[in-house]
Amino acid sequence: MTTFVHTWHEVGQNWARLWDFLRERPLWEAVNSLGAGWIRDNYPGLGQAIDAAMASGSTVDEARLREFYGTDFVWVDDDRQAPFAGNVNTWKMHYKMYEAQRRATDSGIDFDLYIKIRPDQLLRSRSAVDWHQLFEESVRRRALYADRGYQFTGEIIKLADQFVTGAREPMDAYMSVFPRFTRCIEAKRFPFDGPQFFRAHAAVGFSTLYQGVLVRDMPALEFVKLLNPTIVSPQDVLDLLRMDIASRDPIDFDRQFLAEVEATVGGARL
Repeated sequence: MTTFVHTWHEVGQNWARLWDFLRERPLWEAVNSLGAGWIRDNYPGLGQAIDAAMASGSTVDEARLREFYGTDFVWVDDDRQAPFAGNVNTWKMHYKMYEAQRRATDSGIDFDLYIKIRPDQLLRSRSAVDWHQLFEESVRRRALYADRGYQFTGEIIKLADQFVTGAREPMDAYMSVFPRFTRCIEAKRFPFDGPQFFRAHAAVGFSTLYQGVLVRDMPALEFVKLLNPTIVSPQDVLDLLRMDIASRDPIDFDRQFLAEVEATVGGARL
């Protein structure tokens, strides 16, 4: 197996993302706006964990990624600079997908299967994956296997973008949305009933379907969740918050804060 990594210099870690799990709760805006200093003063254990996570940095470079993934095939762009700055995230995603596939096919290495995956996607195996059968079916049926196949709604055709695998020809069709849709936008000519911009899931759905590619659910793998290895997890927030509050006499805000975290993450009230 050979790994190709194509990503951004700024990986997007920030203070606000830590509290996304509370977004539907009444206290979310207050906690988000109080800042790390206030958390550190009032909940020292939680504050220390947050400081350690944020200190790990939110930027990457090619040397660190080569060492981490054990590959020489690493490219890092800065999306704050031209020509990337100002473009929407779906534009940037499809650019990265296309570039990663292009670098793999231009490497001179003869691959059977190509796998596109977000590195923060947690997978769990329900049973053994027959990769030989996947390859044979991908070639014979011009098929791909993804975390979710085509979704036909009343408005659009959607296709997943977290994980996909297949042989060279169908993978080229899937991964080449960026140049294909760029030409559509420049010419103002779009797929029948398709979106007229890089719409999430729809651009890749219409583009792949109209190239005659079959997409099936990936067998034997369970797609559990997305991970962030540097920001404190909701469960850790709950555990640390409980310990901090247990060390002193709680105030009303403590009780409300803890209740909302518990209601979101789960667990018995203290």
